[in-house]
Amino acid sequence: DLGIPLLVERATSINAREVILALDSTTEGEATCAYIANQLESRNIKVTQLARGLPPGALVEFADSLTLSQALKGRRGY
Repeated sequence: DLGIPLLVERATSINAREVILALDSTTEGEATCAYIANQLESRNIKVTQLARGLPPGALVEFADSLTLSQALKGRRGY
């Protein structure tokens, strides 16, 4: 049991403006994030998730395509 109904109920009852998701970067984690986002955004609660991508000290040449894709999506100005 993931406790999603309880999360939705609590976020709604405290009039949360944003919920930050911190789930694993797996197919299951992404599916869970999408489901939670759908439940909360229909209640006008902003849903964000932690940035993902290359950790400090990582060598780009050894990064997999998913990690590089996530790093590109989360890029920011220097």
